[in-house]
Parts: sequence; structure tokens; C-alpha cells
Amino acid sequence: MLSKTRWILLFIVFSILGCSLVLPVFNKKSGYDLLVKSFDKSIDSTVSSLNDWVIDNNTVYVDNSQVFASATPHTINGDGDVVFEFSSKVYSGNVDFCWGFNQQVMKPTNIWIWKNYTHENFTLGFEEDWGCITLYNVTDYENLGIENYDDYSVCLGTRNNSFLFNVSYQIFDEMEDLWVNTSCVYAFSSYNVDGDDYIICGNYNKSVKIWDNQTYWDWKPWNVQYNHIKYNYQNMTDWYITSSINIEQSILYKCKIHIKQLKIQLGDINSKYWFAFKPSSETLSQAITNGHLYYLDPWYDSNWQYRKEITVSSKIEGYQTMLNISKGADTTFNCSNHCNTNFSDIRFTNSSGDGLIPYWIESYIENGADSYAHIWINNLYNESTLYMYYGNSGASDSSSGSDTFIFYEDFNSISEWNHNTDTHFSLSDGIMTAVQDANWGYIYYDLGSSMQTKIKARVLADVMTNNGMISITNCLNTLSVWDWNPTSSIEMDFYDRLIDASTACLRIANKDDSATSGELVVLRVEEGLDDDVWYRALMCYPLDGYVYNDTTNALMESGNDSPGTFTNPRYIYIQTRNYATTGYTVKFDWLFVGKHTSGTEPVFVFGTEETEGISCPTSSVDTIVPYWQDDITSLQVNAT
Repeated sequence: MLSKTRWILLFIVFSILGCSLVLPVFNKKSGYDLLVKSFDKSIDSTVSSLNDWVIDNNTVYVDNSQVFASATPHTINGDGDVVFEFSSKVYSGNVDFCWGFNQQVMKPTNIWIWKNYTHENFTLGFEEDWGCITLYNVTDYENLGIENYDDYSVCLGTRNNSFLFNVSYQIFDEMEDLWVNTSCVYAFSSYNVDGDDYIICGNYNKSVKIWDNQTYWDWKPWNVQYNHIKYNYQNMTDWYITSSINIEQSILYKCKIHIKQLKIQLGDINSKYWFAFKPSSETLSQAITNGHLYYLDPWYDSNWQYRKEITVSSKIEGYQTMLNISKGADTTFNCSNHCNTNFSDIRFTNSSGDGLIPYWIESYIENGADSYAHIWINNLYNESTLYMYYGNSGASDSSSGSDTFIFYEDFNSISEWNHNTDTHFSLSDGIMTAVQDANWGYIYYDLGSSMQTKIKARVLADVMTNNGMISITNCLNTLSVWDWNPTSSIEMDFYDRLIDASTACLRIANKDDSATSGELVVLRVEEGLDDDVWYRALMCYPLDGYVYNDTTNALMESGNDSPGTFTNPRYIYIQTRNYATTGYTVKFDWLFVGKHTSGTEPVFVFGTEETEGISCPTSSVDTIVPYWQDDITSLQVNAT
């Protein structure tokens, strides 16, 4: 590689919250020079020679008396993250940093800083609280004596109560639309009688957060303000400038940036992008005129060797469709043994190749030629002809759920959700745990408008039939107070249960003013689902429901009944039922909401494999289609 390519390094330092960014570059025409010039003359204009550079595996770095700088990886193939380390050994001061791009090819997206900061961390536990519940249609009870508390499995109530009773009563089975006899042991201190109903009150264990914040080094998303300027200089047409960035001598900084490719074609694409800095007192054009813009122009190399045409019939704009794509050539959708086994080099484009199609890899199995993946794509451009590109061994995964779906949640944060409580849900390593106690707990997300949807989630329940549920509904104000009493007035237009507290694990139903009218059971799973096993459940409003075993991909159950009269749902709820027994949990790995249609679904047909190259795009500014509209003068980049 050293004999074919040469490198220059520009360092860019972002010093916000104690962090800076160093961006190395790859230039095929220049030698190993570090072109850095200090504004106070403390750094010479040329400070490193060819021998200063070291390439160590996937990292390139320079370490001399004036700077240390490194980049990993040293070459970007397709989309990718680059980690930069930098330390200025002689200079401190304020500068502006400028990123120059030909927006026909690529753009910057997320930025992270490497920082020692406090991470909020908690687990869900229990503390004692006072509360009341209603037991309906009590038929019998037995006094067990509170002194015998440890001898029984108690459904609700702590030992700090006056009474311990085994109570026979009834609960309403929403699936069967009838009352079901049951019994349970309750600890309580007072009660009231209302006909055959008993209201019992006492001490019980309430779900609470137990905080254990940790401070350690980690990547931290960085919200940074860029001034977006359209200025054509040496084929760089779009500039993103940060102002008055302070760098301090002898501090090592570390950052990461994601570069996203905007255009794909067969064959090699070599595209430059600039990292530069200038005095804060000068505009970009002034710095260029005065010779005060110091830059390096790295190369972005990508090389896709194969593609297949995809013909789409019954197309729907922005519709998400899942394709089962294999590496081998023995299935309808495949990459003829030419893609990576983890499908990191898969890309989808519009017919001209200058518009990338968002996609998300739901899951994949690496097994040589038998590797396969479940990939969702979004026909963003509503075209009848798409292309799937592959055959780039160096490409990194560009899968994005948030770009592909109407709503995508990976449970690294639930800040976009509304909630009635923060004591029923905890996050850890991208998994949300919902814990059940005697109180309703829920979070919900507003899609903004009612629509036909499909919702899918990867879930695990410790006890499959006694937990929480996912709902999608067009009503906001009843789910938190619904006590499962059929005499209640329930103004719920539509809801789904993913994990149900009765015998069914998935249910789709319609509700209006009464509890039993308008019901539609689309899918009911009464057995075959195991505790502590991951499942993927898909609900397509208003017709279909499916549950798959996550490990074997086996279809556990499906249903398709004629729908009633539905109102398109708008809200997604994740909630825990105010069920008597406490401590059950449900875990959520991811959840997405996509478009659905009750009409004809889009149909995809793959063509034959193509390998011939296509000429590189021209770099004339007149042919460039900017990623952002021309009237935008500033851009807020939120690294999330």
C-alpha cells in the first residue's frame, strides 16, 4: 500500500467540553508532509518528512517534537467511522475548522467525543408503599394469619400488614369475553366491601429506580453547530465551519466522525474531501484570498464490483419491505456469493445510483455461502427500478433503522417517549426492561398522525403469560386507568397486545364505548412460547400478526381475520399491567413502526448480476446536487 499511495495529515482540533478532533487525510499525489502553520508562528509550515509517518496495521500516525496525530482506519471504503487522536506539543489558541465536501459524493453525519464523564445508571428494585386494589366477585376467602407469611407465595402485599388471606374471586378474560374464577394470597391491613367486590389496602412493594451512576471514559454524542456555506473552491462546494475552537498545548484529544456516502456505482470512486483550519477573525473567502486557509484533501476510496437490478411492481412511496437475501445463489434474492458474509457491503440505490435507499439489517446469520440476512428497505424515491450493490470487502455496515422506518427505537435512550412513570422501565446496553407491579406503568410515542402501520419488536418475557404489553392506539387517556372491568367506559379505538397478561401473547382488537363491541382477534398464541426466550412479533394493522422464534426463525403462530371498523392508530404504548402479582419483567431489544397497506404489497424481482464498470461522475460544480437545500444557511448536527 505504501508504494501506491501517499499521505498528508491535517489536524483539526475540536475543543469543546475538553475534547478536540484530529482528522487525517489521504492524498495520492503528495508526499508524507504535515502542512500545518501556527497563527503565532510557533509551528513551522512543514514539520514532518516522509520518514516521520508510520502505518501500523489499520492506523496511520505521526509523532514528532511538535505534534502527535493518528487516524483509524487510514482509508475509508464506503460509509465508515474514523477515530482520531491528536496532541499539539507547542501551540494553544483559537481557530475555525472547516470541512469541505463535494456533496455529490459524501457528507459528514454523527460526531462523538471520547470523554471521561458520568453515565446515569440504575437498576429497578422495590420499596414499600401503600395502595389499594379491587377484587371482583369474591366467592370465598380463608384467613391464613400474617404470622405465616413466609409459608405462602403472596401475590401482593408485604409482611408489614395485618392480614393474610387466600381469596377466591373472578377476573375478566378479554379474549374469551367472560369472567374466569381464580384465587390468590393477599397481605393487607384494611378493606371495604361493595356488594361482592372487596377493596383491600395495605403495604406492597412498588417498583423504584436504584441509582448507581458510574464515571468512566466512553464515546459521548456531541451536538455541534455548523455554519453551512456554499462556496466553490477547488471542487469543494459545501463547507461546514465551526468557529472559535480553542486548542491547548500538550493535551491528547480523541474523537470519532461518521462519513456517509451519497453516490454508488460499479467500479472505483475516488473522491476528495477537505479538512482545514483558518484564523477565527477571517471569513472563508478572506482566508483563501489571504493564504490563511491551511488544509489537506484526503481521498475517499470505494469500489463496488457487482450489482443487481430490482424491479418493483405495485410500488408505494416510502414503503418498507423486508427482503430475505442470501449470500449463495440458491434463493430468489441473493448476491451470487460475492457479498460479505455479514452483508456489510450491501447498498441499495435509485435507478441512477445518485440516491441511496435507506435500509436496515434486522438480523443475519454468518455461515459461509449459506449466510443470509433479513433486510428492510424503504423505497424512498418511489421508483420501479432499484439497484442492489455489493462486492466491496472493505465496506462497513451502513444499516440504519432510524433512516428506514417512520419510527425506530433501539432502546439506548427513551427520551423521545412520553411516560406516566420512570420507575417501571430501565435501560442497559441497548435493552429496556419493563417491570410489573400493582400500578400501571407506560411510555408512549406519538406518530404525529393516524396511519396504517406495521409494528415489530424483539421481546423476551421471564414469564410469558403474566407481563406487560405493547399497544398501538388512537386514544391517549384511558390506558393508564383501564382496570379490566367490563363495566368501565372504554374509549379505545384500537390496540395490540404483544405480551399479554392473559393466556394470549399477541392480540389485535378494536374497542369503542363498550368493552365487548367491535372486537377482532387477529392472532392468538396460547401455547408454544417459552419463558426467557427472545421472540420477534410483527403486527400489521389491521389484518395480520406473526410471532417468530428469534434463534431458529421458526414461525410460531400467525393470524389473519376479517377486520372490523377501525380508526387508524397514532400512538405506540409500551406498558406494564396493574396486575396483582409483581416482579414479572419484559425485555425489549428494538421496535420499529413502518407503513402498511390493506391493498397490494410491493413486489420485488431481482435481475441478473452486472459486473461492468461505469465511468466516474464529473466534478463540475454545475452538475452537483447538494444534499441540503440552497436556502439553508446553517445546519444543526445532532449526533445521536
